[in-house]
Amino acid sequence: MSMLNVRTVIQSLICGCLLTVNQGCDGEHSDEDSHHHDDHNPIKTEENGFGHEHEKAHAHEHEEDGGAEFDVHSGLLVSEKAGRQIGLQTTKISEQRLALQFTATAQVFQQFRSDETGQSTARASAIIPEKNSKFLEVGDPVEVHSLTASGPSVNGRLVRLDRLAARAIGQVEAILEVSDSQDSMVFGSFLEITFRGEEQNVFAIPKSALLDAASGRFAYVKKKGRYLRTPIRMGASGKGFVEIVEGLNPGDEVVSEGVVGLWLMELRFTKGGGHSH
Repeated sequence: MSMLNVRTVIQSLICGCLLTVNQGCDGEHSDEDSHHHDDHNPIKTEENGFGHEHEKAHAHEHEEDGGAEFDVHSGLLVSEKAGRQIGLQTTKISEQRLALQFTATAQVFQQFRSDETGQSTARASAIIPEKNSKFLEVGDPVEVHSLTASGPSVNGRLVRLDRLAARAIGQVEAILEVSDSQDSMVFGSFLEITFRGEEQNVFAIPKSALLDAASGRFAYVKKKGRYLRTPIRMGASGKGFVEIVEGLNPGDEVVSEGVVGLWLMELRFTKGGGHSH
């Protein structure tokens, strides 16, 4: 065989080997890539699936353990178990016949003695909200207790309602007359006056439905299965009920038992770092 033919054969063999090696490497690389890709995807999918299931389980455990969810706009969502634990009960606003009852501080501005009986009488002035004055009439009896002298409460009466100031400040001056047999109600002394107005038909809720907080008075209103803390303004009270002047509407359903329990739940979410939306 000539040198030319030998060289040609050798080059052909080398090219064939290189081609075979390259194909093998390419094939092996493809297999590894395919194998790595196939192995990686199931793991990733499994991890993702596990993550979702874990998140769902965690949310479920939170709802079961805490028993409530909270949203600042719609209020508390309470589980049946948590509701039973706090004695949760609701009632609808109803019409009640109530008389306004409230207290105010008065100051004595005049003291005089009757010429006929020789008995001392004191006159005092108290500033009361205009809304409360609407329940009062001149001649209504009041209960009076001295804040500067010891002794039992005495009876007095409302002799005048000055409504001029109401236009400017929303307050009314009530002038009271009180028998002072002990001559203890001297000029400038302070009295605690309990007013009781005439009974009227009003929309009211049980006193147990009231929440007295640092920021005001509230009631929990049930709406779409949730309990929303709602600010209210009260009027007349008595017989275990209080009139609702503002904040609620006739027919609203409010929490009548378990109010403190709901308040503590809400505080846990808003002040204690609990889960909320």
